[in-house]
Formats: sequence, structure tokens, C-alpha cells
Amino acid sequence: MLEAGQDRQVKLVLKSVALGGLAEILARVDLGSEWRFSGFLATSQRGKHPIFHIQDIESIIS
Repeated sequence: MLEAGQDRQVKLVLKSVALGGLAEILARVDLGSEWRFSGFLATSQRGKHPIFHIQDIESIIS
């Protein structure tokens, strides 16, 4: 993310869901490793808070 011409690191915590093969991959990742996720935000039928539905993941190698 770019702000005022400088790179900014953004951290966010929210509930997420991954299904099938993506869930299996995420179950095996090391804590503290860096990943890039893409997907969409939606609210549950009874909830007011967004849930991130993961559709793709990519390892970020530092």
C-alpha cells in the first residue's frame, strides 16, 4: 500500500474461511510465515461482521 508517496505495511485481523484444497494447504503452513490472500468479503446471514472468503493464496518469500 502506498501512502503519501511511501510504502506502508497494513495488518488486519478478521474471520476467514477457506474450503477444500486451500484449507488443507493452510492447515500445514508454519506460524509466522508470510502469505498473500485474495478473495472476497461477505457477511453471514445472522452476523454484522465481515468474513473473508479465501479463494487463492500465495507464499511470500522474504
